[in-house]
Amino acid sequence: MTTYARLDPIETAIGLLRKQEDPLARLPAIRALRAELAAHDERLDDLLRQTVLEARSQTPPATWAEIGALLNVSMQRAYQLADEYLGKKIAEAKK
Repeated sequence: MTTYARLDPIETAIGLLRKQEDPLARLPAIRALRAELAAHDERLDDLLRQTVLEARSQTPPATWAEIGALLNVSMQRAYQLADEYLGKKIAEAKK
């Protein structure tokens, strides 16, 4: 299993924020970085859910237990992730 190190660009951005001497200038910069990371987090959630469904559609399909183990969650939680994604897509289609 591959272990992913912290992303260097994030560490670089945090390092730049720490170097900002004026705390009043640093506060909105921190807020902006958090907003950007939150947007990426949502996209990663979608990618994770899509990938779970892809793993289930393989021949032979990955089991919920296998997927859960790879995500370090229970097999029930792995199923919930896929179910949340499908529910979201159905709701979007109804709009």
